[in-house]
Amino acid sequence: MANFTQQTQIKLDQVVEILFRSKWLIILLFCCFLTLGLAKTLISPRIYQAATLILVQPQAVPANYVRSVISSGIEARISSITQQIMSRSNLEKIINQFGLYKTKEDMYLEDKIADLRERIEINMTRSSRRHGAETFAIQFEGTNPERVMQITNTLASYFMDENLKTREAQVIGTSQFLDEELEKIKKTLETKERQLATYRAEHVGGLPSELESNLRTLDRLQTQLTNTQNSLREAQNTKGTIQQQIIRQKEIVEQRNREIISGTTAETGNTGLSSDELALAKSKEELRTLLLKYTERHPDVIKAKSKIGKLEVKAEEARKKRLEQEGESQEEAQVGSLNADPEIMELEIQLKQIENSIAAYLADIGSLKNKMREHEQRVAQTPEREQELQKLLRDYASIQNVYTSLLDRRLEAELSVNMEKKQKGEQFRVLDYAVKPAKPISPNVRADFVKYFGICCIITGGIIYLIFVFDNSVRRKEDIEELYGLPVLIQIGNIRESKGRITKKLGNLVFVVASSYVFLIVGVFGALELYGIERAVNLIKSYFNL
Repeated sequence: MANFTQQTQIKLDQVVEILFRSKWLIILLFCCFLTLGLAKTLISPRIYQAATLILVQPQAVPANYVRSVISSGIEARISSITQQIMSRSNLEKIINQFGLYKTKEDMYLEDKIADLRERIEINMTRSSRRHGAETFAIQFEGTNPERVMQITNTLASYFMDENLKTREAQVIGTSQFLDEELEKIKKTLETKERQLATYRAEHVGGLPSELESNLRTLDRLQTQLTNTQNSLREAQNTKGTIQQQIIRQKEIVEQRNREIISGTTAETGNTGLSSDELALAKSKEELRTLLLKYTERHPDVIKAKSKIGKLEVKAEEARKKRLEQEGESQEEAQVGSLNADPEIMELEIQLKQIENSIAAYLADIGSLKNKMREHEQRVAQTPEREQELQKLLRDYASIQNVYTSLLDRRLEAELSVNMEKKQKGEQFRVLDYAVKPAKPISPNVRADFVKYFGICCIITGGIIYLIFVFDNSVRRKEDIEELYGLPVLIQIGNIRESKGRITKKLGNLVFVVASSYVFLIVGVFGALELYGIERAVNLIKSYFNL
């Protein structure tokens, strides 16, 4: 027995024999499962699907001329619009508009919205035939084909309207935002301009751009100061010379007067000179000697002049007394001759002019030194002013760049707003409108047939295999030879009575009918797949006059 089990192999003729013996099981199972599958296909609700294809059409105006301010990608915008379309309020409006779920009054509104949301599908595609043009499809499923088409087209119109509204709102919002920011930046820029103008006005003459001018002015002032100082020294020397000339001329006049007086006195036998007058003459002689060695600022010269001044006062008093004694006529003659000397008068005029020039030179020198100190201070403060000015200019330039950039963007935003209002921007255009679906997508006749046919084959094969495994009956002579190791001498065929022949024929007839039924069901499946469920049902009804 063990040897029989090990050597038993299923041959093709055995398989055919097993299938032939199990033909009733096979045909019954196929009849049951295919009938069940057909019933399920016919009973299942018809689900139709309509789709519309929308092209994302680029803006009509080239981007080189007018650049759109909408920077978000098409995927992001479609996703945003999808969220708006799928919102509770919008779906509730669709439910009320098309009267959906009227037969399901006990269904909660949230469940209706969730079910409707699941039946809407949006797919983004990119068509290579349109040179990379972007498209997306809107699909909707339902049991009423006419309503499915209407809802799909309505969703497409919602998408197009929402896209226009969203784009226009974005560009208008961007334009308003840029206007507000531009106004703020403009005020800041004007403030910086005022600060810069105030700084330049407060430090005029000491700005970095005026450094070369200040240096040239310093050189010019230094030259003027040197020339003025030279002129001052020349004027002071001239003054000293004129003063010496005046002193000598006065001495000459006094000498002449003394000679006149001496002549008059000699006639009277008396010189009449007092000790003060003699001391004055001696002091003047000493002063003349000192001036030959020193300038008028020398202490000895100043001391001698002071002494001469005092002696002149005393000599004048003595002279007055003498004149009173000698007579009024001689005194007037002497004084008149001294004061009326034209050369002394000319020298005194020149001296006065020189003194005025010296005073003017001194004033000019003081003014030049003040100006030089002012310009030197400006030059010394130039690095500090340069840093401060650079900071102001840097801030001003930064704000000005921002202002210019915002101004350009605002102009672009205004052009973009006009472009969107005239519908020249990026738009959605329907390529394929949704049409009334003629064939439902569910139930899927082919899928149902394959599913139930496969299930039937698996179950039938499993049952036949189990029967073969657990069936120990001997049906072939090879089984006897292999089981008992004895040769079979003779084999008698099946002997049937006349009654058995009738039963066999009846069974064959039933088998043919059952097989025909199976083929009929398969044909019905084929008709449903080929013509569609509705058309196939109508065709069958018309054929049988139902």
